[in-house]
Amino acid sequence: MDNPDKFFRESHYNIVRVLLSLSGLWPFDSKATRYAIYCGYLLVAGSGFTFQVMGMLEVRSDIAEVIDFAPFGIHITLIATKAACIACTLPKVKILVMKMKEHWTSPKTEEEATILRAYATYGQKFGYVYTVILFGHSTLYLIESLVGKLTYVESNVETNGTIILETNGTSETLDVPVPVGLPLRVNYMVDVDTYYIPIYIHTVLAEMVYSLLMCAVDVLYLTSVQYYCGLLAALRCIMENAHNLKDGVDDLLEHVTKNGKSYSIVSYSIRRHTEAIQYIEILESLYRLPLLLHMGCDMLMISILGFQALVNIDDPNRFSQNCVYLSETLLNMFFENWQGQKIIDSNEKLYHSIYNMKWYEMSLAAKKLVILIMLRSLRPMQITAGKFIVMSYENFSAVIRMSSSYFMLLRSTQTV
Repeated sequence: MDNPDKFFRESHYNIVRVLLSLSGLWPFDSKATRYAIYCGYLLVAGSGFTFQVMGMLEVRSDIAEVIDFAPFGIHITLIATKAACIACTLPKVKILVMKMKEHWTSPKTEEEATILRAYATYGQKFGYVYTVILFGHSTLYLIESLVGKLTYVESNVETNGTIILETNGTSETLDVPVPVGLPLRVNYMVDVDTYYIPIYIHTVLAEMVYSLLMCAVDVLYLTSVQYYCGLLAALRCIMENAHNLKDGVDDLLEHVTKNGKSYSIVSYSIRRHTEAIQYIEILESLYRLPLLLHMGCDMLMISILGFQALVNIDDPNRFSQNCVYLSETLLNMFFENWQGQKIIDSNEKLYHSIYNMKWYEMSLAAKKLVILIMLRSLRPMQITAGKFIVMSYENFSAVIRMSSSYFMLLRSTQTV
């Protein structure tokens, strides 16, 4: 199966191929196809974001409106930057997917193949679940905006260019009309009520593009981490059962040396471990900058969204929108740190598995190789954000604590 596109279409990693192809980030698509996708997305999502920025600029003197727009603006900037980083490093993406294909098509023991299939199946299901969650939150966010069209009653009373809105029995007078039924204030340079349907459809399309780009970048990351964990799990099985492996072992070894089959199996394991290390190093270099941006932006978004939820607690529609956006941000950040923790745990498990194997029954030459792989396992493989933030549970809790500090700062400015 020499065609990588065909391999991924028929494998458990097809969801990666589909999402990257739809996003223009599949390295095996032609340049013309990718550039056409980029232009289409720029036209839809870029114009949508422009109209929303124009709407915010109309009320830029109102700090509350600026804060209300800030999470969305940060989120869109983050998505565009992450997608651009991946688009600019497509050769690395190509190396990642080619290494996956080469490893799957190479000879393996029956136990190794079984473990890899199990992890690939789990990664496939995980990718589907993550996609549903991400698009589900976006859909729920848009539905909440549409519900607002039904719960808000607009008065036709107009005085000196002002519009009075009645919300749950209270009235508010603004110089610039509030876009009822839309997630954010916009300025399409036309009457929003007259052209509400096409404006809302355009808003939905733009939001789906944002979600698709975010999902494509994140699913590639999640699936690649799961693949790496599968490599180490298979390696643990080989090392722990070096004396008992039979099926397929002879096909893997070019010859059995005078030091015995165990020596040859350990040598094979070292090659596999080296391949896994090279794979995760490429993945880390690919996501180093996107994850750094993600952590910083999420920290700000959590603080602002928490503050907005508190401010809008008496407005059910706005409060529910803030909660939906906040939960999506928290889940997204947790998933990415969770994958980093999986890498750390997999490396620790490999070290303990090698230590618990029957190395004392091997030849002296095999024991020396075991020491080499144990020493290399002591050096932790990690996914970092900008080379100095390790993706892990500890980092997730640290970001939450930092976000809480910024939230309290915003809260204090409200009470002053």
